[in-house]
Amino acid sequence: MNSKILLLNKQKGTTSNNQLQRLKKALGKSKAGFSGTLDPLASGVLPIFFNNSTKLIQFIPEENKIYKVKGILGFTTNTLDICGEINNIKNYKAHQYINIKNIDETINSYVGEFKYKLPKFSAIKIDGKKSYQLARDNKIFEPKERTSFIKSIDIFDIGKFSFEIIVKCSPGTYIRSLVDSIGQTLNLGATVSKLDRIQSGPFLKKDSYSLNQILDNNFKYFDLNELFKTFKISEISEKKLILLKNYKKVDITTIFSDSISGRDLKKGILNYNLNQFLLNINDKNTIFVRNKYSESSNYLYSEIKIL
Repeated sequence: MNSKILLLNKQKGTTSNNQLQRLKKALGKSKAGFSGTLDPLASGVLPIFFNNSTKLIQFIPEENKIYKVKGILGFTTNTLDICGEINNIKNYKAHQYINIKNIDETINSYVGEFKYKLPKFSAIKIDGKKSYQLARDNKIFEPKERTSFIKSIDIFDIGKFSFEIIVKCSPGTYIRSLVDSIGQTLNLGATVSKLDRIQSGPFLKKDSYSLNQILDNNFKYFDLNELFKTFKISEISEKKLILLKNYKKVDITTIFSDSISGRDLKKGILNYNLNQFLLNINDKNTIFVRNKYSESSNYLYSEIKIL
């Protein structure tokens, strides 16, 4: 099956798309995509989806993102990280009124609901154009507002001029904005100097591979069965599914009458709120199924995707 997921340990200093295109070419894949863009400054786990596995991106559970970040106190930039142009510097006297306890308390005050304006240098679109393109062209615009949830912050290292923290947050959180907000509260300014994503939903950095490892063929693809519950089906059931003309509204309970395992699956669909799962036979084909239920948990129909 060519529809696979690969966990890349993205290196800093390059774009996510640059790494994607290099992998796509090196591995001979016709289609590829990723979930959760990482800034050029950032490193860490970047899930790459090849061929038909791109259909799964919207269904991947992403309850948590975890980042390790270093912030430098005393100045700010237009991009909110050290890749940008400096726009404000605090002199040494400003630091005299700040101590480690102040920094610690300020950082921890951001646990919980976090409301902020998105960075001007971001890929969020405004009137059809990416925000960073407008910012580069010196266009005047108001960044969009967003509410994220900071689930926890562990202080890894702290000093009078910098701090390192591990942030567990909801998907879509801009860590640059969090560090910038901490700096504003301290009245010192703060800028991201290092950013490393160690978890993206179910994907962990420790399971990822560097670009060089992948180019040297020293890697393994991520096992789809770790993401979704998987059921084995018969060849007859598989053919029934693949030959369907419409994959969007399928009464999948009529497909599995030919085997005991199929009948057990049908029973599970009708009696339990089984939202999404995989079907395969001898790993030859993999079929993704997403069930639709009524508010009272009654089965309505299924959407299927051939991977």
